[in-house]
Amino acid sequence: MMPLALGTGSGAEERRSIAIVVTGGQSLSLLLTLIVTPVVYSLLDDLGAWLKSAAFVKATTSERA
Repeated sequence: MMPLALGTGSGAEERRSIAIVVTGGQSLSLLLTLIVTPVVYSLLDDLGAWLKSAAFVKATTSERA
């Protein structure tokens, strides 16, 4: 897509816009797949572990009373 985005000549104006859109979409998809998805998964996993430990502490303290 880079040759289309950077190309000159007849008809380059029409092809340039679609090449820029496709390149941007591919870059965004790469960013979401490799960075955002693992980070969100890790945060949700940590939150689940924290909620389980909080429920365990609450259950053990209520049993003592």
